Amino acid sequence: MVTTRIALDGALTIAGADSALAAIIRADNTYPNPAFQEARRQGRYAEHLPSTIATYREFGDTLILPRGYLGDLLQERPALLSALTDHRTESVVDFPVLGAVLRGYQETAMASAIKREQGVIQAPTGAGKTLIGLELIRRRSQRALVLVHNNELARQWSGAIERFMGFTPGVIGDGKWKEGDRITVATLQTLHRNQERVSESAENYGLVLTDECHHIPSRTFADVMLGLPCRYRYGLSATIHRRDGLHQLINRVIGRTIAQISPEEVEDVGGIVPAQIKVVPTGFEPCDVDGWTELLDKIVQSPDRNRVVADWASRAAGYAPTLVLVDRIDHAESLARLCSVPALVAHGQLSKKERKRVFEAMPDAPLTIGTTGLLGEGLDISRWSVLVLATPISGRVKLLQAIGRIIRPHPGKKNGLVIDLVDQHAIALACFRKRREIYVERGYWREAA
Repeated sequence: MVTTRIALDGALTIAGADSALAAIIRADNTYPNPAFQEARRQGRYAEHLPSTIATYREFGDTLILPRGYLGDLLQERPALLSALTDHRTESVVDFPVLGAVLRGYQETAMASAIKREQGVIQAPTGAGKTLIGLELIRRRSQRALVLVHNNELARQWSGAIERFMGFTPGVIGDGKWKEGDRITVATLQTLHRNQERVSESAENYGLVLTDECHHIPSRTFADVMLGLPCRYRYGLSATIHRRDGLHQLINRVIGRTIAQISPEEVEDVGGIVPAQIKVVPTGFEPCDVDGWTELLDKIVQSPDRNRVVADWASRAAGYAPTLVLVDRIDHAESLARLCSVPALVAHGQLSKKERKRVFEAMPDAPLTIGTTGLLGEGLDISRWSVLVLATPISGRVKLLQAIGRIIRPHPGKKNGLVIDLVDQHAIALACFRKRREIYVERGYWREAA
């Protein structure tokens, strides 16, 4: 008789499952591949793409899965709890009292989160996700690993730890590998490239906290998390909704949403300012465009449209710090040349030295033009008051993160302004309709003068 054995560490390992249970597990952890579906929807060749994404690996009679699946598994087969061996790790350390007082909504979220060993805390821009994360680490009294997806976020977390906890954390990333006694801030990319080295010290941590955890469905995130056996596993995000529908995978890797803060709660106490929307028709009506890539090509190459963007950006920068977001590096550079106001240009291909210079100058610059991949989320620059959407956005997370750049409070700032540029093309208009739905939902749909 084959006996099912279940081990819980960084992953959920199930060995010896009967055929019926194995079939259920495979089905529960198989999802439609959004890339395949999108290609089929657009009439493109898709046979080279898998139609589904499997989040399990199978070796003989053994299945390896994201550990967030355990709750669903035990609902299906409660008796399997007796087959579970828990190998998750703890590492108790002492922390100083946090050098800040939590707001009421932060304390409420904390009270909810601390009841669970893993899960997602959803909190909008301005809610103080960093403070919530640090207080959660402190109350758990566990040596912690904070995971971020770029060096700028790593620097922000390190600065917050020094400011609110009074010590310098360890850092893994940006050419450094120095683990801290209490907290280490690490970039996902560095951990993914050094998984063998990670495995040597992973058991010395008791808590892993992932910032901007909506990125987790990437293979990089999932692979790293499988190698971290910490008992406590939490994620922070403004919203875990993903345009590709893979937000379910976040629940599989980290767990379900265990605390949620609304934008209204934050705005009521001055944590964010209201946003207004100014819709600007560009007059741009491209021909012979069949898809998204072709539309972006036309947008980047249009002198007339670029002058419209540059004029609005320059005008806005004349009275308030302004951020222009684009999808492509060459677009950022060409817009900067057209603007009548000196512009900082930020993108992922800057040298390390130039990138450092640009980010240091950014808080005081009247105009910053950058790619959404680099500037669209996570940065804490409260002076930005105007956002110019220079290329169409339709994804919910991407749009809300972008708006989040301009609604952080700052002395003298009464509201943030989004300049929404709308082109006369079916794809661009469809993107605008999706943005408008989100504006209405969030109460932003108030036309500025």
